[in-house]
Amino acid sequence: MSGKKAVVLGSGIVGRAWAVIFARGGFDVQLYDIEKKASELAVEQVGLMIRMLSEKGLLFGQSPDLVFSRVKAAASLSSAVDGADFLQECVPEILKIKKIVFGDIDKAVYETKNDKIIIGSSSSNMAASLFVGSEI
Repeated sequence: MSGKKAVVLGSGIVGRAWAVIFARGGFDVQLYDIEKKASELAVEQVGLMIRMLSEKGLLFGQSPDLVFSRVKAAASLSSAVDGADFLQECVPEILKIKKIVFGDIDKAVYETKNDKIIIGSSSSNMAASLFVGSEI
């Protein structure tokens, strides 16, 4: 383990890309999706993406096996958040979903007492103020 831990919440193409970026940067990555099978499939797809980057010489001299070993599917959001340095939210651009997800993130942060975690969003078409409460 690298000692640096990132959570990627959402396992679509954006979430998989973030997982690759973090793993390539030396982070242990917990990939979480509300659908457990989606997380597991995404981990497999991340492995393919890492292999492709390796073939192009884009892993900064790291072996693809080492980079891929850093990526795991998380069993729960709370277990993923526990001890994490960074969380990147990558769920669909639907306000209702964003509000629910950020409520779940807030709950997981509270449960794990992880007050040092940095939370980012991949939202591109709406202001975070629409889905993040003032108490977060």
